[in-house]
Amino acid sequence: MSQQEVQIVIQRCLAELGLEVDRILPVQEFQADLGVDSTEMVDLASMVRTEFGLQAQRLDLRRIRTVADMIEQVRQLEDARSPEYRS
Repeated sequence: MSQQEVQIVIQRCLAELGLEVDRILPVQEFQADLGVDSTEMVDLASMVRTEFGLQAQRLDLRRIRTVADMIEQVRQLEDARSPEYRS
């Protein structure tokens, strides 16, 4: 999955959480730039995992500050997943 595809899913999940985000950029910080609080961050991570079928894997929220951080973790988890589970 490309960076842009992951970014679109993150943006859609933010909208589902009720956050009005017209466009997100990889350099934006979830808390400072997008107004995502800690509870919303947990919900966002859960939604993103569901979207990508990563239920067994966990996103390390301690290491996610920016949109790019989340994109990178999703892509790493997808790459690490066994081929039979890839979409």
